[in-house]
Amino acid sequence: MYLTRSGSRWMFQQRVPLDLVAVLGSNPIRLLLDTAKAVEARRQATLLAAVTNREFGRWRRSGGKMADGSGGGDDDPRDAIIKVLEATLAEAQGLIVAKNRLLELSEERRGRDIHDAEVRVMTEWSAASQADSQMLQAALGKFKAIQPDLTDALKELRTLKKEAGASDAVLEKINNLSAQLASMQGGIETVVERSAPKILPLLSTGMKDYIDIKAPELKPREGKDSKYVKYTIPNAVDTFIKFAGDKPANQYLPSDLEKFTQALARLPSNWSKLKMFKDLAVKEAGDRNARLRQPNPTLSAASIVRGYITPLTGTVDWICRQHDVRSPFVDVKAKAPKTAKAEQDRDPLSLPQLNALMAEASHRSNPAERWLPLLGFLTGARVADLVNLQGRNVQRVTEHWTPAELAMLDEEDRPTEDGWLFDVTGDVIIDGRHIRRDAKNNVSRRLIAVHSILDELGFVAWARQRKGFIFDELHRQAQDPAAAASKRMSRLFKSAGVKVNGSGQDVFHCLRHNAKDWLRDGGILERTINRHVGHASKQVGDRYGSKPLRPKEICILSVVPLPKGLDLSGYRRQRVVK
Repeated sequence: MYLTRSGSRWMFQQRVPLDLVAVLGSNPIRLLLDTAKAVEARRQATLLAAVTNREFGRWRRSGGKMADGSGGGDDDPRDAIIKVLEATLAEAQGLIVAKNRLLELSEERRGRDIHDAEVRVMTEWSAASQADSQMLQAALGKFKAIQPDLTDALKELRTLKKEAGASDAVLEKINNLSAQLASMQGGIETVVERSAPKILPLLSTGMKDYIDIKAPELKPREGKDSKYVKYTIPNAVDTFIKFAGDKPANQYLPSDLEKFTQALARLPSNWSKLKMFKDLAVKEAGDRNARLRQPNPTLSAASIVRGYITPLTGTVDWICRQHDVRSPFVDVKAKAPKTAKAEQDRDPLSLPQLNALMAEASHRSNPAERWLPLLGFLTGARVADLVNLQGRNVQRVTEHWTPAELAMLDEEDRPTEDGWLFDVTGDVIIDGRHIRRDAKNNVSRRLIAVHSILDELGFVAWARQRKGFIFDELHRQAQDPAAAASKRMSRLFKSAGVKVNGSGQDVFHCLRHNAKDWLRDGGILERTINRHVGHASKQVGDRYGSKPLRPKEICILSVVPLPKGLDLSGYRRQRVVK
């Protein structure tokens, strides 16, 4: 018994025993399995092998005749066996479907039981809170009814004591008693106010308030933060509302969030763009994707947390805090279910892939498509760091530091006029206005060493002449320049025939891995590499000392030997001279 692959499906094959070759022929018994999963194929093959051997035994016992004693006539005995196998497989699959349905019903029943229990607890708690509130309100009413008489009595007592010549200590006790009565009234009123059931706005309304407060904190073109507020939060909350309904923020249950994350784990990663999914709710889209013969890739665990759970729980927690109410998600840890797809690791490109990419990019007329791959490899920078470069950010090393600062260096450590760097520590300037640079974190605001090959190929001279953004076309044509550049890079990688881990998407980031491997092979210290590419150091000791690269480090990075075999001949033949 063995399995073979037939396209996207598996085929079961069983060899015919020698003593039955005269009856059944020498060709194996074959049956195409309706599954693309290897585990399921092996399970089905094991069952079919047992049934096939049973049928072989029957043919031996019948002396090569059909069950009715005939020799089979025009009927092919192989077809008879295959029909038995098909019937067995159909019966087994029917049992599996029934079993899965029972499990689903059991899980649904369990979910309903948990939900009903939570609702019952919340209802009992609400009823108890309301009863306590009513009792306190009744007590407050009685207290207010007798307070005027107590106050008048204290005033009369104070007057009588003064006329009788009471001591100051007695009068002080009377005054203290009067103050305590006033304080008791205020305390009871506060308890009554806090114990009364609070009505919160619907989640959709509270989200708008949350966004209205968050948005003014962001400057124009703030990049990731602006996109998070404008798109990520509304998308996460709207998707949850379609799943669990639009309720006051404090009336959701922890199980609502748990069911939501489980449904997200079955959701196609690009479900909003595919016609067959975009008009469906989360659960329906996940169910339809699971029924496909070749399901679409699902959301990764990181995408579920960053794109849905974190913005949703943050919004609900904020709304509840504004009304002094405990959030239903406050004790729920933001994590994806175990069934969610793990985030795919990115690997560096191989040397042939790197050469193919550079050859393709060097012939492009668009500046971004031409230079971004080479810059990504040499600097290890993220695409957003490179897209937001301006001509003023390209500086000589001797221009960045003052003569006095350079004079403090040892003679062998002083940079020459040939050294260059990218200064992305400050703001970008648009029409004379300083706007905060789009960066992933504070470590990303750094000095980046420029390799001498970029000066040799003419990039430095060309970039220095650019007014405003170096790749200004992306900023003119796209609302999110970094996202537009990423899409162009994906198409460029595809044109070059470069695929990483079987996927042609989001591979520009792989060049950061190439950069770190190249610099490690060149003997550069890990701390220097991290400062160069914008990675935070994990070792406490590496966080001490100068945060930006020092002149000596920039000079060393600018002359690191290129990897052996790296082919940049396409750039050399079409060298930019302007």
